[in-house]
Amino acid sequence: MLHALLLLGALLPGCTPPGRGPPFATALTDSAPASATFPLDGSVTGSSELPLPAHRRLARSKSSKGKGSDKDGSSSKWGTSDSGSYGSSDSKQEDSWVSDPDDPHLARDDLPRANCVTLRRICVHQETLVTHAWRYSIANPHREALPELPALEQWNFPAALEANTDALAGHMDPYRLSLRPASSAEPTPALASPVFTNHTLPVIIVCDFPYNLGEFFAKTVSAVDQLGLDTRITLAVLTPQGLGLAPFHSFLLMPYSRYPIITANDLGARGSWDEQAGRERPVPWSPEPSQPHCFERLAMCRWGIQTGGGTLLSIVAGKVVDSLSQAKLIPPSPISWGGGGSSIGGSSGGGSAGAQEGKGLDAGPDPRDNTTLRVLIETRHGPVRNIKNIQELLDACEKRRKSFSAGPFRRLACAATSFSAGAAPSASSGEASPSPSGRAGGGGQFLSNVAAVRGAHVLAVLHGAGATNSWFMRQRSSALVEIRPCRFGSHHASWPDKYMPVQHKRNRDVVKYFAYNVEDKEQCRKGDIEAALRNKSMTAANVRWDPAFFARDQHLRLRPGPFLRFLEHVAELLYDDQAYGEARDKDELHAYAVPEGLMYGKLGITDLEVYLKEHDPAIVRVD
Repeated sequence: MLHALLLLGALLPGCTPPGRGPPFATALTDSAPASATFPLDGSVTGSSELPLPAHRRLARSKSSKGKGSDKDGSSSKWGTSDSGSYGSSDSKQEDSWVSDPDDPHLARDDLPRANCVTLRRICVHQETLVTHAWRYSIANPHREALPELPALEQWNFPAALEANTDALAGHMDPYRLSLRPASSAEPTPALASPVFTNHTLPVIIVCDFPYNLGEFFAKTVSAVDQLGLDTRITLAVLTPQGLGLAPFHSFLLMPYSRYPIITANDLGARGSWDEQAGRERPVPWSPEPSQPHCFERLAMCRWGIQTGGGTLLSIVAGKVVDSLSQAKLIPPSPISWGGGGSSIGGSSGGGSAGAQEGKGLDAGPDPRDNTTLRVLIETRHGPVRNIKNIQELLDACEKRRKSFSAGPFRRLACAATSFSAGAAPSASSGEASPSPSGRAGGGGQFLSNVAAVRGAHVLAVLHGAGATNSWFMRQRSSALVEIRPCRFGSHHASWPDKYMPVQHKRNRDVVKYFAYNVEDKEQCRKGDIEAALRNKSMTAANVRWDPAFFARDQHLRLRPGPFLRFLEHVAELLYDDQAYGEARDKDELHAYAVPEGLMYGKLGITDLEVYLKEHDPAIVRVD
């Protein structure tokens, strides 16, 4: 009876006997050959070219407990990668993804499972990854659920404004690429007839706050450094909503790929057809003669505020400066220090720096005269955190130019510059690598910032992205002075204290850190956003009403006397590592600018009035 039923099923159209496979078994994609069948036990059998052989599929089904299991049964946050080498049971070859010594190398076991997901046979189209893995195919009745790709969880919209948009409720919704299986209705010939390449290996970087210079450098670039990537890998940054790269993305990641840094959208961009060659034109981010769209191997790695970080920032910064120097991208310093006088440099990306490209590179011999203390003060021009009396400070420096004496220094030279002009993200076509002048995509600003700080002994900035430039200063002979407005360095000190002070101490003080906490109401002014809210010329609908933000975003009118006295303190400790450590241990390293003058103390004094009453600290009287 059973034999008769099987025979009848074989004769009827659209029917297949049990164990012989469904009627659609002959219409499989390239990843599953037509000889594949579907036994009753649920495993897949067929030719040796199957993407996942039956014995490995059964082994995985026994060891895995649903989505998120790796080949050894362990789980990762973003689900499984595709199987390794198609039709191969060689686990060593699978783990290393080795196909040819001339192809980019990436050992999957070296990637942190908590941060990275690896995929095989992937095409990229715009903001979508298309998998040709049979295990995820809709044609596979035993298919697995698609893995969840890592998401950009937190980010602020990069508005054309010289300020972080967090105070303007610029925090945006999470963003991730889409992942779908291959279909019979692909939108381009490259996807309809995929050719998978091993010669190009993309690694997509997913990170929180990608447009915040400080977070990107400290959390993402240091983590990328720790991976020890083959420089033949193509690095792509996931930028949300079709946005382009900021100039700093390309320069900070330059040591880790021989190719220009691109966005994930660039990776999935439609190619440009070359009629004469009969193929798509090549792209600078791949070694291939035409633009690739489908890859045998692709990895995505995500780092967040809590999970990012890796190599010491001082080491990473050294690699960045070395790469820029070797590429002859660092221009001469835009700051004119003259014979020790003071000047306003304006935007450090302006002037004739680009025109003198290649002459007197600042990454080589130290250009500083170590008897004249060079102090570079950041200027800002947006609605928040401006020093309103920059010229008054420079004039005071000029008056002390020859009478200044502290540590080994017998003269004082001050200058002011902006780090932010041209910092808005640029369009990233994937075709524009950093030019020798550094001006592609506004990159000249970043490069001039590096040149500017490498010509100074002391960098004085308000809390914010400008402080990140301190990492590019000359190590073991430079200092960062972070200026905090009223109550931001005291009542709200837990915010700024967890960034630069911790980072520089962890990096063995190769650039010494000093905090200048202003606690004199006469020196502080409301930021423009808070002032507009208070006088009701701005509604609170699109503004984050938060006292900590208001404290951070105040403007300042610094009293020159206490500020210059603090610079003497910095100069005395700049070259004396032992004295610097002792001052920190004695809580005499950082300063609080109070109405009477300067009080030296530890970080994190949250209630200054109570502290003054209980400890009666010495106050240096300064006019």
